[in-house]
Amino acid sequence: MPIKRSDRRKILKHGSVEVGSLFKALDDPNVMVRYAAAGNPNATESILSKAIDDPNEGVRRAATKNPNATETVLSKALDDPNEEVRRAAAGNPNATESILSKAIDNPWAVADNLMFAVAENPNATESVLLKVIGYPNREIKLAALRNPNATESLFLKALDDPNEEVRRAAAGNPNATESLFLKALDDPNEEVRRAAAKNPNATESILSKALDDPNKEVRRAAVENPNANQKIMTKALKNEDYKVRCIAIARAADFGIALDFDSLSQDGNSDVRFVARRAQRELEKPVLLPDSTVAHIQDRDKVLELTAELARLRRENTDGEKGVLKAWRTLRRVKKISKKLEATHKSLEHSHQTMP
Repeated sequence: MPIKRSDRRKILKHGSVEVGSLFKALDDPNVMVRYAAAGNPNATESILSKAIDDPNEGVRRAATKNPNATETVLSKALDDPNEEVRRAAAGNPNATESILSKAIDNPWAVADNLMFAVAENPNATESVLLKVIGYPNREIKLAALRNPNATESLFLKALDDPNEEVRRAAAGNPNATESLFLKALDDPNEEVRRAAAKNPNATESILSKALDDPNKEVRRAAVENPNANQKIMTKALKNEDYKVRCIAIARAADFGIALDFDSLSQDGNSDVRFVARRAQRELEKPVLLPDSTVAHIQDRDKVLELTAELARLRRENTDGEKGVLKAWRTLRRVKKISKKLEATHKSLEHSHQTMP
């Protein structure tokens, strides 16, 4: 019996229909009806098993991409003569480890990006990803490192890769562990070491080691790291690179480091002396309201907003070749916001004096 016209319309609109109607739809002469039936979320294994044998590659691909596709359907799809169907099977989030392993061993694995689909599959296990990262294609390796299931073992293996970009991606992993950092900081390529020094998960000991790096860009990345604390700043102030010292001076206020301005004024580098003079002027200014005043003012929102803005400005780092210039501009902005805060202080203090 042919499929009802009403069911045909529902299937084409991806509506909810009975399984029997979906099965009949796979015999419809209209390829769009068969395509819609194969992609219907109510399709069962028997329906998808029939759809995977359809003469039209689009219908077979729809069945392979269906979230209800079983291991049997996906395994058959991996043997399909069409590369899009094979790729859909490797990328299906229901793919088991055996399906993904079969995809890796497929003779067309690299040629039709099966390996790339496996690398991006959210169901890929550690053992599968370790196989993937062993292939010589850079983009496939990077995709494997971006996979949410990537483990420390995968990143450690990536650090042995001959490709610098792959090693750099491993060093920049935000979930990197101490052992991974130590290995990355011993890398012969300065960009890999710099990625480790910039990593937001780097600890004090890692940043301290990075500050001893022979490459100045690695040392600058370490002092710019948001995790750099008072010990790191103190050590950076003695660094031979003038930009490292400039960055440390600009960030010193964040950590309450008492800068020796007499010594800094004698620094052999004019940029360091310039930033130090600017810092001294700004750091010596009172920027917070006395507790006695804050406790009695009625409108604290303005004070809090300005104080937060001031703290944010002082946390700004310098970077790259524009480090000194950025430090100078940051200090100028600090000066402007300090004036606003002082004006608000006077206004609120006046309001407090006139309160009954």
